Amino acid sequence: MRVEHPSGGFAKHLHHLVDTLAGLAQHCRKHRTFGLEIMGQRTLEIERRRRLHSRFFRFGSHDLLR
Repeated sequence: MRVEHPSGGFAKHLHHLVDTLAGLAQHCRKHRTFGLEIMGQRTLEIERRRRLHSRFFRFGSHDLLR
């Protein structure tokens, strides 16, 4: 049984991760505007929902206190 150096597996994992990220970056470059558009819309949607939720909860608690 070969005992691997602690960093051996991690280095392999890191290399795989870098490869994956590189591939992803290349893919994103091909579809950059599309991807950014989707990300932007999703971020806006999350922000809008969060704002709506906080407003709703704030008003809800006020109504309950009254």
